[in-house]
Amino acid sequence: MPEATSDTLVLIKAAPVGVRRIWKTGYRYSKSGVITVDLGPLATS
Repeated sequence: MPEATSDTLVLIKAAPVGVRRIWKTGYRYSKSGVITVDLGPLATS
C-alpha cells in the first residue's frame, strides 16, 4: 500500500491486486489468515 489506510473499501480493492502479484501457477495454496501489526490510534490533523 502506498500509504496507511483504515478504509475497508481501499483494502478490499487492494487484496486481489496483491494476490495476482504473488500468485504462482502449479503451487497448492491453502486457506490462511492475516496478522496485523503496528496498529495505533488514527492520527488527527
